Amino acid sequence: MSLKDAKVLILNAGYNQPPMAKGKLNEALANDMEKYLQGKGHETKITHMEQGYKVEEEVAKFNWADVIIVQTPTWWLGLPGPAKTYIDSVLSAYMMNPDKKDGKKVSATFAATEETMVDPKSAYQGLGADQVWWTLYQNFFFCGIGKLPIVTVNNVLNPSFKFDEAVSKLHAHLDKVLV
Repeated sequence: MSLKDAKVLILNAGYNQPPMAKGKLNEALANDMEKYLQGKGHETKITHMEQGYKVEEEVAKFNWADVIIVQTPTWWLGLPGPAKTYIDSVLSAYMMNPDKKDGKKVSATFAATEETMVDPKSAYQGLGADQVWWTLYQNFFFCGIGKLPIVTVNNVLNPSFKFDEAVSKLHAHLDKVLV
């Protein structure tokens, strides 16, 4: 299946959890991604998990989408709690949905310090993004949704973090994956 004209569902898993995070980076990246993809001719829908959702409406979005992109922070080496609840609720309902179609794809974009992803002495033990997010992809795989490449936005807590560079990296990733 060509993804050049894919219908894309963007799931924003960012949320406000002071003092660590306000959810603004993931929200900004998800909103930018939606605008960028629309400019490239893709139909898009977006869910901001923290704003609430209805499971039936999310299942309908999953049925509609060719590609699902999870924009998430990394919390304690995985998804933040609200995103895990979303995955549990929506994928459980989607899996039992008679209108479910195979052939869909999922990609994840997330933030972590680059050093922690590749350093064998770090919390991630040098696993890299694909292995750290293996369980997320397997949840989708179990529902017949295949994997697309992942992209990371690194060092977001560093004072020298540049949002424009992160957006450029995200756009390059989208251009490569959705061809």
